[in-house]
Amino acid sequence: MPRFDRQEIRQYIDTPMSEGQNIILNKQDSHYLSHVMRVETGSMITIFNGRDGAFKAEITRDNKKIALFLKEHTDQQPKTHKLALICAPLKTARAEYQVQKAVEMGVSDIYPVQMQHGQIPKINTEKWQRYAIEAAEQCRILSIPKVHDMGKLEKILGDLKDNHHFLFCDEKADTDNSFKNLSQNEGLAPALIIGPEGGFSQNERNLLLRMEKTNIISLGPRILRADTACVAALALIQAEIGDWYSPCFEQNLNAE
Repeated sequence: MPRFDRQEIRQYIDTPMSEGQNIILNKQDSHYLSHVMRVETGSMITIFNGRDGAFKAEITRDNKKIALFLKEHTDQQPKTHKLALICAPLKTARAEYQVQKAVEMGVSDIYPVQMQHGQIPKINTEKWQRYAIEAAEQCRILSIPKVHDMGKLEKILGDLKDNHHFLFCDEKADTDNSFKNLSQNEGLAPALIIGPEGGFSQNERNLLLRMEKTNIISLGPRILRADTACVAALALIQAEIGDWYSPCFEQNLNAE
């Protein structure tokens, strides 16, 4: 038997949830369920908000408005660990792919960053957050990463330096032991830094190398596209110090 029902409708609803609650849907959520998913009164769906776990909910009506009656709390909100992704935005289709894969790979925070060789000077933060929500809906993920406003590299590094160690994917890295570098700075949450298509500028590289808690990691002998590098590096991190599973993971659970 499959572990999950692949036909199950899963919907993110941004409201507090508890068993036995009745939620009247807003216009946007009502339209999606009735006109896109075409669910009928009495149908059962799964809903979540990224905070309270998952619930089986029955489609009902309240004064002609679509409502959800939360019948059963099916999944507790899982413990999460802090794993930040700092990345230069890519063009639309590949940006969406990068956000989706970050969600699937267990990232907790996404920091779009301005870099000298980046091609995208600004982003629509709400659209990126929607990419993250849609990925969580499709992959049965209950923890949705927060997409932060785009900022300058120096500012973001400064904001995160007290609680994170930085993993710098440098295509010029002269190292043959990425796993050793990953396991350094135990007790601090990892923050992966992925550069733009044009690579890091020398000033950016110098800035990163001056940071006290920066470890250079190599992704092998080939130059990877930015979105490919993101997935490859996250797989490396989750396998060595993340939830795939490593003792270091316990130290990062619910890290502030």
